[in-house]
Amino acid sequence: MRPFFLSSDTSVIGYVFICALAYQYRSVMKFHMKKCDSQMSIEDAFEILNRYKVVKIVVEERGVQVFRKVAIAGQKAIDIINCFDLESEFEKVSCLNSV
Repeated sequence: MRPFFLSSDTSVIGYVFICALAYQYRSVMKFHMKKCDSQMSIEDAFEILNRYKVVKIVVEERGVQVFRKVAIAGQKAIDIINCFDLESEFEKVSCLNSV
């Protein structure tokens, strides 16, 4: 942990909580990647997941439709999608009743 100049006990506790949460998230991702025999580094996985985008949003009278699609290509992206079972998330269509 780098030195951060926090002025209150609450700020320090919050900072430590965020660091612990990020470490736990990283550990869970690493566990899932190991379970699916991925040889990819966790840093590469974060980089690929960081590039996931919502590529189409349609606004209509009845509401908003959001179409999620893979906005990245390549074998590493396919490996991550399969490892974390994200394919259904990319195909899912959300529809809200009001704008």
